[in-house]
Order: sequence, then structure tokens, then C-alpha cells
Amino acid sequence: TDKNTVSYVWKLNDVVQSETGATFTGEVSTDGDYTVTVVAVDAAKNKSEGRSISWELDTTKPEIVKFEGNRTAGEKTNDKTFSFTVEATDKNTVSYIWKLNDVVQSETGATFTGEVSEDGDYTVTVVAVDAAENESESRFVGWEYDSTKPTVELTCSNEIGEGGKFLCSKLKP
Repeated sequence: TDKNTVSYVWKLNDVVQSETGATFTGEVSTDGDYTVTVVAVDAAKNKSEGRSISWELDTTKPEIVKFEGNRTAGEKTNDKTFSFTVEATDKNTVSYIWKLNDVVQSETGATFTGEVSEDGDYTVTVVAVDAAENESESRFVGWEYDSTKPTVELTCSNEIGEGGKFLCSKLKP
């Protein structure tokens, strides 16, 4: 800084916003790329080199456009494996937050695979996150894993009738 500096010229995207003090406060509300530049001007009208800072305002949430897997909502299965893929649209890079029964998993890519170990209800949830940390609406699928084999109780009479006929009186699943 120069003790003879008397003003600063502030620009937002090359448009002069202020020609006064050493502080400039502004607000942008439309998604896009922005650059703030400041130039110091002394009493002799000498101008410094401009100093700039740039950023991108991104308030748009990614949108999940595809969510597919080998499990369907409400399904009951004895297959303990699961596999899901997701695709989201956004102008920036997208990563994903996967959850299994509300527990965040380490996967961040577009595919999440695994297997469950115990009988019960399971839900896989995914959220797309862009570089500005905007999160999409979540998508999820819930299913039931059941590996318990049914048991059958069968009671038949000991009487064998004419021609080898017999009667079973109880059948319980």
C-alpha cells in the first residue's frame, strides 16, 4: 500500500461497482462465474496493478436421472448380494453419498455393491453431491433379506387303504 492512496476502484466482472474505500461488499444471486478486481489510485492518479479473485456461484442441485439395481422396493429375497448404479446431471463433477440402513458407506462412485449378512429389512439410499456441495434429492430402495428355510410338519395316518391309498391329515408350513 502507498500512504498516498486515496481511493480504490472495485469491479465485479469488469463493471465498476465502487470508487471509494478499501472495502467492497457485494452480493451475487445468479449462478455463474464472477471476478472481483481492485485497483488502488493515489493522489497523482497513478493506478496500481489490478488484483483479482474469481469464483463460481453454483446453487443448482444435481438431479439423479437414473437409479437402478438388483433389488426392488418391497422385494423379499434370499439373495444376500446387492448392486446399484446411479447417474446424475450437473455441470460440475458429481460424487455420491451411499447409505445402507442410514449408515454412510465409503463408496463415492456411481456404483455401490455389497452383501448383507443377517435376515432383516435393508434400505440403500443415494444422494448426488456436486463440487459446490449442493445435494440432490435422495433416492432409495428397501427390501427384505430372508434366508430362513421354511419348516413343514406332516402328519399322515398309519392306515394304508385299498390300492395303497393313504390320508395325510395335517400340513403346516
